Amino acid sequence: MNTSDTAVVLREWRSLTDQETTALRAEDWARVGACQQAKAQLQIRLRDLPDTINDPGTARFLEDLIRAEMANQRWLGEQLQSLGHARRQLDGSAGNLRRLRHSYGSPSAANWHSYS
Repeated sequence: MNTSDTAVVLREWRSLTDQETTALRAEDWARVGACQQAKAQLQIRLRDLPDTINDPGTARFLEDLIRAEMANQRWLGEQLQSLGHARRQLDGSAGNLRRLRHSYGSPSAANWHSYS
């Protein structure tokens, strides 16, 4: 692959990264998955790229792309952390409900029939 081919692949990757960012923010997980699959296909093409990039413009573009990918990764990490916190709160609430149910017993265990 030549420099022109490298630029084409990197532009495609950047476009997918931008689409992925939009999908992440919208919590459109199907679209995130589609972007990830498309990037997996691009990785096959990237294997044929030269190991070094001598064009300063391409190098800057690649650095920008890496920053965008890292921003997506950080955002996902924050979302996972937030979801983990919410899950722990829900688990705690479920435990409280079980303890309350156990403390008060089930309605069928009550001795209401003695008042009839």
